[in-house]
Order: sequence, then C-alpha cells, then structure tokens
Amino acid sequence: MSRQGKTLRIDWHESQDELYRLYKAEHHPQKRTRLQVLWLLRSSKTGQEAADACGVGARTVRRWVAWYRDGGLDGVLGRLNGQKGGGIPQLSVAQETELKQEINTGRFHTAQEIIEWVDEKWGVRYKPGAMYALLRRLKMRKKVPRRQADKADPEAQAAWKKGV
Repeated sequence: MSRQGKTLRIDWHESQDELYRLYKAEHHPQKRTRLQVLWLLRSSKTGQEAADACGVGARTVRRWVAWYRDGGLDGVLGRLNGQKGGGIPQLSVAQETELKQEINTGRFHTAQEIIEWVDEKWGVRYKPGAMYALLRRLKMRKKVPRRQADKADPEAQAAWKKGV
C-alpha cells in the first residue's frame, strides 16, 4: 500500500474466507479490528479503504502489514496495545505473599523503603513505578490519616455518635 491508496502486495497464508471466519469469531477488540483490516485487504481493498472502514490510520495498517509479512497472523495478533515488554513477575507468589504480610505490619512508610527491603531480602531491584504497579496489583493502598479539625473535642464527638 502506498500513500496513493494502491492495493498492497502481500503473500497471504490464509484465504479470504478463513480471515473472515477468524474476524467474525474473535472477541478481543484489538485483535478483531486487526483481523477485519487483514480480511478487507485480502478482499482487494486498498490500505486506505481498509483503514477508513475500521477507524484506524493508514500508517497503522502499514505497520500491521509489516508485522504480517514478518510473522503471519501470530505476528499481528501477538502484539497488543498496553502490553509493555516484560509481563513476567519479578517476585514469586510466595514472595509477594510475604511482602504483603510485611506491609500489613505497618513497617514501611514509603515505597522507597519497600524497594530497599525487597532488594535486600531477595536481591530484586524495582524502580518506583514498577513498585507502585506491584502494590496496586497486590491491592495495597497507602495509609493516609483522616483529617481532624484543630479545635475538635473527641469527647463531644463520641457523645454525638452515641446519640447523646
């Protein structure tokens, strides 16, 4: 596909019917859109026509075609937005459980303290952003003290709560 909207030359591994069947059966939105673009291209549509029909840019279609040429369908469907490199946890499930228990003791006041403890205990280095992501995944929240007025009378508040 060139910028003039010419039909792309692709060595297809799948038939038009097979791409259509895969497109209709796919439930994942990103994969479904990519399969629809490939099916339209296989149906002799230009890259621009396929891009317009699916609501993506022509440059995106060219990128997907390059992925298809390099790795076939797996090359196109294996790369999804929002998946950064790794995906493999640095800590085992047992280590995460132990970390969660240690956090619940109230020992740590900052994420940096947790990073240093994890590095010292298991030799695993985390950057602050990765540690915050781990803490979110473990459903750990920072403890924030409740606001209290300077002139508040705790005894009067307790009596009010009891309905006196």
